[in-house]
This record gives sequence, structure tokens and C-alpha cells, in this order.
Amino acid sequence: MSGGRALAACILLAATGCTLPDFEKVEDTSGPSTRPDSGTDSGGISEATPSCPMDIGFTGACRKCVADNCCAQARACDGGKCGKNITMPVSPVTTVTDTFDALAQCVLDNCDAEDSCNLSWGCVDNYRIPTQPNGSTFRMRVFNYADPNMIGLPNISVTLCESADPSCMDGRITTVNTDGNGEADFTVERNFSGYFQLQGGPPQEATVAWSEPIYNVIERFNHQALAARAVDGLALRSGIHTAPGQPFKEGTGHLLARMQNCLPMKYLEGADLDSRARDVEFTFSPQAGASQIFYVDPQAMLDSTLTRTSSRGYAGVFEVQATQVTVIAKHADTGKQLARAILPLREGTIGYVYLIPQVRD
Repeated sequence: MSGGRALAACILLAATGCTLPDFEKVEDTSGPSTRPDSGTDSGGISEATPSCPMDIGFTGACRKCVADNCCAQARACDGGKCGKNITMPVSPVTTVTDTFDALAQCVLDNCDAEDSCNLSWGCVDNYRIPTQPNGSTFRMRVFNYADPNMIGLPNISVTLCESADPSCMDGRITTVNTDGNGEADFTVERNFSGYFQLQGGPPQEATVAWSEPIYNVIERFNHQALAARAVDGLALRSGIHTAPGQPFKEGTGHLLARMQNCLPMKYLEGADLDSRARDVEFTFSPQAGASQIFYVDPQAMLDSTLTRTSSRGYAGVFEVQATQVTVIAKHADTGKQLARAILPLREGTIGYVYLIPQVRD
């Protein structure tokens, strides 16, 4: 985490708020090979202007827009310098190099419309997470949100559970205690779908789940744990509590959700180019008895006036019934469903839900 992001997290903490963990690098999953500039039309639209030949595999209106507005950035990608076989739509599991940063920013600024490149949301229902032939190994790192040095928390018990077993009893995969660096290593078989339960140490017990099995292709991820006092502070900030230490309803837990767009996972760590998604509305069920959903502003502060995500991509809700909870993210302007997740929420715990654009069936 950069110093700027750490400072933003500390600002939020001072106002009794929180941020969610960031993911790390993912493996390659791009689809068709790149398509050299042919000068031919696709749907009546020139694929590139003669003044901007490029070998990156964008087509149709997207290719024309990039040629017209982002020629230098696209030419910098020639020879695979931005990554192998990059085509639209890019997705969270597309692997790109740092050279792609400038092109991505230019496309976001000039060609992000739905009838052009649609870099932000073009991958929704339009990509797949690759199958790992021999399973995959990944590392989970746990640290306390209040620690500006991000020192890992040792001796946190992390249990990997199967999605088909919401009680995490019969289908339990394995339990690993974090080491002195706050890290725990796991190996999963192909097509594994699951979630994590965390307990022990200072953080409040938690469940961590993804809307898609991205852990099948990531190398590592961070989990930023919350202590009970932080949850208490958030409740005060949101207005559902009026005094510190006020108890929550029995039989309930709390949810924290983050949505990202179609940019590759590496941009979750980006200071300038960020894939956390703005203009997203969250709904959840069951709703009976739960608080109003809250959102977080660009400065990482809980803002009770917001009705959609800011560029931080965060939302939360208190006192949700402890059961199987469904979380749905939709675009606030178009109403299009972007992602859906199911989380087995336990009483007195925090459920962390990380949503990425939903994959093709």
C-alpha cells in the first residue's frame, strides 16, 4: 500500500471508518490473439486511421476511438509491450505490464462509452476465470487496519471452506494460522469455490468471500482486519448508535462490500489508475431489521448522504440477519447488474464481500 493510500486509511480511522483490503497481481487469461491493423472496416467503421497503425487487438469503434485519441499510447504497446494478446474487453484477470497504464488512462478519458471501448464495464458477462490444471497456490496476508506500517498479524486462524457448506463443518478444506508476517498459504484444486473464516487475535471474527473465484488465479491478497472498536466507531458515524459500546442486535452480523470494475486486478493497488468502481448501488437480502446501506466518499470517509459508491467503491450495512446473505451490485445509472455474491454471515461477525464483474455463464 502506498503512503497516500495508508494516509487515506488513517484519515478514515480517525473518523471511525474503515477501508477494505487490496488484491495483488493475477495470472494471464486474455482471449484471442492480437489483431494487426488491416485498414478494413468492421460494421462500417474503420478499424484504425492510416496515420495510426497499431498491432494491439482492439476492433471496430473502439479501435477507431483509440486511433483518434490515444495513438501514441497504443503504439507504445506494439510488440506486446503492454502484455500478451490484449483485446477488449479487458477483465480483472487480464495480465498487463506497466506500459498499459497510459493507454488505459487515455481510453478511460476518451473511449469508455458503451458503444466504444467500454473499458470500465465491457467485461460484465463477457469473460471467464481460467481453470488451473493442477490447482493453484496463493497467500493471504492479514494486518490490522489501524497499523500504518501494515505489520502482519500472527496466529490468526484462517479456515478455507467450501461454498456448498455454509456452516464450514463437513466441507472444510484446511485451517492455517498466520505466521510471524501475518501470512497463510493455501492450495486449491481446479474449479474450487469457497470462502474464508477468520478468528483469533485482536480482530473481530470475520468471513471473507468473493463474488467470483478470483483466488484461483491470484498470487496473493491482503485482508485488512477490523477490531470491534472500529465497528463500534462506524456504527456511531452512521447514526445507528448514539453512544460508544452500545450493543448490536442479537442474531445479526455486519457486511462490508467493495466493487471493482473491469480493469485488471493490479490496478486495485494503483494510486492514479484505480479499478475500484464508482456509481454502483448495492442491495442485499434478507433486509428485515438491518440498517440503511452506507457508502464511503473519495476521501475514505463514511458519508450517510451518499446513495451510490464513490471512486472508493465501498459500501456497508449493520445488523444483517445471520444467515445466507445475497449481495447484488448494479450500475446506479443504467440499472445493469454487475455482480452477485452469497455470503454465510455468522452472528457477531463481519462479512467482507469483494465483488468483481460477473463472468460469462
